[in-house]
Amino acid sequence: MAVQAYPVDPDSPSYRLMGFTTLFEAHGFVHVGRPGAAAT
Repeated sequence: MAVQAYPVDPDSPSYRLMGFTTLFEAHGFVHVGRPGAAAT
């Protein structure tokens, strides 16, 4: 199963409504890429 999400760092000035990276990590999510980054 995949979930597309755009969490931000807690000190981010914008897009805070998307959730924080620490919350996602605490619930077992893993980082697989950044928006706009080329897939390898």
